Amino acid sequence: METPSSPSSMITATPDCHETAVRLAKLMVEAMTCRFALLHYDTLTQIWRPDDDEGKKIIPSHFEKYREERNFRYPCCLCADGCGKEAYTEAAVYPWKDKTTRETYWRVRCASDECGYQVRIDTYYRLSSLATFQYRRRGINYIPVVQ
Repeated sequence: METPSSPSSMITATPDCHETAVRLAKLMVEAMTCRFALLHYDTLTQIWRPDDDEGKKIIPSHFEKYREERNFRYPCCLCADGCGKEAYTEAAVYPWKDKTTRETYWRVRCASDECGYQVRIDTYYRLSSLATFQYRRRGINYIPVVQ
């Protein structure tokens, strides 16, 4: 009869999540305190303020309708961390009414409330320095122009 192996030989060390937590906390603070640009997690895409066919900026209250017509995505929250380079987790955009001032603010926030990403989006979209972009319409095939 063989001697049983030690149970401790099967125990593996738990992953050290401290470094990841600190890195994500720093990203969150940076996203919430940055005053010159709307920061989001995705490194492959830049957030542009959408504009219409006439070059007029789309206000946050019209984003949902614009998304239905165009290939426009909301900012990526931190939930995409560790999911690979192509991962993109869209955050939710919604109005928030301040009961004290009775003003409505637009926020972008983690849709699953897991990573803590939350930014007041309307302050960035008022900045003239934020570049605008006319996103492509959905369902239309664009033919490249060859010169």
